[in-house]
Amino acid sequence: MRRLGAVLIVLVLVFVLAFSVSAADISKMSGFATVSSDSSCQVALTATIHLEQPMDKLYFPIPAEATGVTLNGSRVRAGKAGDVRRVDLSRAVRNVVGDVSVSIHYNLYDVIHTTEAGTMEMRLPLLSGFEYPVEYLEFSVTLPGQIDTLPGFVSGYHQARIEEDLTYAVDGATITGSSLKAMKDHETLTMTLAVTPEMFPQTIVRTQDYQWAVVAMGICGGLALLYWLIAMWNFLILPQNSTEPPHGFHAGQLGAIVAGQGVDLSLAVLSWAQLGYILIQVDKHRHVLLHKRMEMGNERSEAERRQFKTLFGGRNMVDTAGRRYAQLCREAANRPAGMAELLKRWTGNPKVFRALASGIGLFGGAGLAVAMAGGAALQILLIILLGALGAVSGWVIQDVGAGILLGSRKHWLSGVILGAVWLLVSLMAGAFTLGMWMVLGLCVAGLFLGWGGRRTGLGRQTLAQTLGFKRYLHVADKQQLQRILDTDPDYFFRLAPYAMALGADTAFAKRFGKKKLEQCPYLIRNAETSMTAAQWSALLRQLLTYMDDRAQRLLWEKLLGLLGGIIKR
Repeated sequence: MRRLGAVLIVLVLVFVLAFSVSAADISKMSGFATVSSDSSCQVALTATIHLEQPMDKLYFPIPAEATGVTLNGSRVRAGKAGDVRRVDLSRAVRNVVGDVSVSIHYNLYDVIHTTEAGTMEMRLPLLSGFEYPVEYLEFSVTLPGQIDTLPGFVSGYHQARIEEDLTYAVDGATITGSSLKAMKDHETLTMTLAVTPEMFPQTIVRTQDYQWAVVAMGICGGLALLYWLIAMWNFLILPQNSTEPPHGFHAGQLGAIVAGQGVDLSLAVLSWAQLGYILIQVDKHRHVLLHKRMEMGNERSEAERRQFKTLFGGRNMVDTAGRRYAQLCREAANRPAGMAELLKRWTGNPKVFRALASGIGLFGGAGLAVAMAGGAALQILLIILLGALGAVSGWVIQDVGAGILLGSRKHWLSGVILGAVWLLVSLMAGAFTLGMWMVLGLCVAGLFLGWGGRRTGLGRQTLAQTLGFKRYLHVADKQQLQRILDTDPDYFFRLAPYAMALGADTAFAKRFGKKKLEQCPYLIRNAETSMTAAQWSALLRQLLTYMDDRAQRLLWEKLLGLLGGIIKR
């Protein structure tokens, strides 16, 4: 008898374990779908989940083609698992016992398909295989026109026989229905409906995912790298010990020597001022006026003399706040003047590389537009807009490479800001990985761009000397600098333009300590007081900002004008 009792107890336990209530189920799920005339569909699901015990992990499956997924009103990433995407409900249900409600929204595109017979059919997933039972299901589907046929239903367990467990009604353009029995765990349910072409006149082609954008970005990046390897690759150049800037070049050309940049006209002006050609005046309104002290002769290069003559023309004074100076700054920045003897004839064009790499931004922006599009009607416009913005900002972000090599804030700050904006946009679109690859690809392209360009022997030597001089500015011996100042009081002011060109002006100024320096020999200002090298460095840096202000505004005016023209088209 004891043995029989033990057997009965074991059987009871097995029975209880086998038929015990699930750890979770959906007591009620409501689905509302609105199908638009362009074959897109907006779906809103509300589910009341009953939990018998706390669950650390719980996923809700939705169709693999779903985009723009939100959970309780917030964007979420829905990872792909086989034929479905899974929305992680862990945050909503963690440490909860009893009933909890969740709301899921997503978009589907191209729910209208052409059958083998040539007719049009809507296929709309209503349930995608939740791992626990669904006690009660209700749904409502609204189409853009009058419904003249009856829907069909197919399930994973019952196939077409599922209609015996459903009730539904058709009223005008809406189909409503509900389940008569509980839906099993992992059950799937799809509604089919024959429709007419008149109900869906729009033929907008839509992309279900942004993987195509990743592929296109990879192709653009690969083409840019191939071009760099064929036309712009050069050997690593190590710094050569030097305490002086390269002979025959002004400070505005150092960016071209190191990173293939154009000429910085404002830095060139500072160089010409310290050489005695110009006297710089700053008035109380922060206007920077350039006074010509003497003509530039054959002691300077032909390109430099031509640039100096263009700056002044037949005048003896130039206002850097004027539009003409701003245009000259932009023109100089687009031409690395004086570099012909430093670069080989068959070196590649940096603009070609930059354009190819900007394709990363173009397709990245377009991919983010697809990922974040909340409505199908405006998706094409959003793709064009973000694609154009991505291409333009992709061009700018590549300045990060030159900024790192030159230590120049103005070169890399705009790129960093734009990169951060795109990462924020990608986060809002639920496609952070795409945004990350876009920004990372452009930054890496910027590094290649900054170091590229096949150099001649003279070019390699000049670059090595420039890099060595930059290192000297950072590590110059303080006591030696004090001895130099005793014999050359203007030593700091002579090297300051070159230090600013290499982003080493702050470090160089610190090497002079707290020693007061006399007035800058090429600068006229209202306050005639002696200052430390650090204070003079900050003042000269501010002076550059005043000189470049109009040029920067001119650039943004052109970019905004270009963007406005694209939008109007």
